[in-house]
Amino acid sequence: MRDYTDTYKKRTPKSGALHQRALAILPGGINHNIRFYPPYPIYVQRAQGPRIWDVDGNEYIDLWMVHLSAILGHAHPAVIEALEEQAPNALHYGLVHERMLDLGELVCEMVPCAEMVRFCGSGTEATHYAARLARAYTGKRVIAKVEGGWHGGNDVLQVAWTYPYDRPLSGVIPDAQRYTVVIPFNDLEGTESVLAKHQEDLAAVIIEPVLGAGGCIPADREYLLRLGEITERYGSLLIFDEVITGFRFPHCAQGLYDIKPDLTTLGKTLGGGLPIGAICGRGEIMELATPSKGTFIGGGTFSGNVSTMTTGIATLTYLKEHPSLYERIALAGDTLRRGIDGVFTDHGIRAQTTGTGSMLATHFPLEDIEVKSNRDAAERCDPAKTSEYNIRLINHGVFFIPGHGGAISGVHGEREMQQILHAAEIVATEMSEG
Repeated sequence: MRDYTDTYKKRTPKSGALHQRALAILPGGINHNIRFYPPYPIYVQRAQGPRIWDVDGNEYIDLWMVHLSAILGHAHPAVIEALEEQAPNALHYGLVHERMLDLGELVCEMVPCAEMVRFCGSGTEATHYAARLARAYTGKRVIAKVEGGWHGGNDVLQVAWTYPYDRPLSGVIPDAQRYTVVIPFNDLEGTESVLAKHQEDLAAVIIEPVLGAGGCIPADREYLLRLGEITERYGSLLIFDEVITGFRFPHCAQGLYDIKPDLTTLGKTLGGGLPIGAICGRGEIMELATPSKGTFIGGGTFSGNVSTMTTGIATLTYLKEHPSLYERIALAGDTLRRGIDGVFTDHGIRAQTTGTGSMLATHFPLEDIEVKSNRDAAERCDPAKTSEYNIRLINHGVFFIPGHGGAISGVHGEREMQQILHAAEIVATEMSEG
């Protein structure tokens, strides 16, 4: 193994031992595939604010931040206080309660397209139900999604989400994806060509306005506007998957782009640290989820549970009352994107840190290009170098999930910014020396 992985192992022997123990009882040693990376993942013992500590006592500035969801930082006092107040009254009722109305009203206030909302248990459920609603409303069958777009682990949408895009998905029968088609991200001509072939049967286009797992790559506004025009002309729906971007910008990414989709899926930040998913959008579409209308949307024992509603209310209320947080984290994002690229340029290494607002991911192009799509990141960059960069950062106290992007929270301050850029400088030096 190369020296940087040897350093990693020397720093994390207890994590290595726990991983060996996990392999005997958990397939692959994990419960979410993205959480495994070679040689093995660190095991976290606690998290507070912008930092995490592993079982070996190592401290890290966290930029993974609970799959980019912890916008207030770990264990934020306002969220913990709200949960502690609720917990003695029960963690879950399994019945309706007022707090689901309180959170629902906040969603309808803060998400431009939201006239009604239905809560569920995860982002995967939300995107699955959004596709079902689109088909029910339009009476059509085809769902289009972009290359590199991750919409959770449901059979309909887990297509072309990782490169190479034609990779078969074991356990999914072809008929489950018979009416799913793939369009190229940020490619107007290619997208229009695909959608035109399915215009008579196109139920919806679903897209992340900023690719998450696909590389923290923003969509061009022109591209999103064109998708809206096409879906309106074809009698189809435009669905924004904002499971990651929801509430990471003022009024979500649709507020950032000033584009109102027909439906939006939410998760992550909405739950304030507890599991959640949601579908929201135009009332006439959402009304189809009314039990008497026959479109089954949102089962799940823990849908709308009072604990998650409580932490969600605390989080959204805090964001609503502290709008300057968004400006601070966007400025920090710009600082890191420019700073990271700058230190690599100074060491003769091509690097491009994509993202917008508080989101960022570093790519290592093989030639002078602008990374505009997941295909660019996969075919015209060096993904192995990104993973190396992330492992080396971990060795110097900055944590990303290797091979993926991350995000800044409201509690990443000037001290953390300086430490991150200092670590990037050290890593750029190491990588330039081979």
